[in-house]
Amino acid sequence: MPAGELDSATMRFIEQFGSYFAGFGLNRTMGQMWAWLLVADPPEQSTSDIMEALHVSKGSVSTTGRALAAMGVIERFHKRGSREWHFRAVAEAFSGLMKAKVREYTVMREMLERAISDLGPGHSRVDNLEEMHRIFSFYEERVPAIIDEYLEGKQKGAAR
Repeated sequence: MPAGELDSATMRFIEQFGSYFAGFGLNRTMGQMWAWLLVADPPEQSTSDIMEALHVSKGSVSTTGRALAAMGVIERFHKRGSREWHFRAVAEAFSGLMKAKVREYTVMREMLERAISDLGPGHSRVDNLEEMHRIFSFYEERVPAIIDEYLEGKQKGAAR
């Protein structure tokens, strides 16, 4: 689908994905660019294609493309005969992001353990930290198994 002719469902998805990112304090355009690359046809899009589809500047595509590539969710590359950057979504990016999230859970759990230990049981609000610690410990334990189960099912052709 040419960028100038985006249907309403595609635009709604792009806008919602961008808003989702913004809801976490992240760059809205990052969400929109990733969303566009997830649904764009053809999957490889030039800087100009993205500028036209999202109505953003060349600088915005460049900066956002570098950030998304650093996150590992898109690839950024040159094509022979073209002076522009080209981009495409990475197929397995989301499972990789979820695995990275587990590392964040571990960091948070460890930080909470240190704080609980340093503050001691006599601190009047340590119960808040203990509750957070239980939640992050739970996530750290369960999320990897869920991701592995999904990936195993996908390899067997059973993932939904």
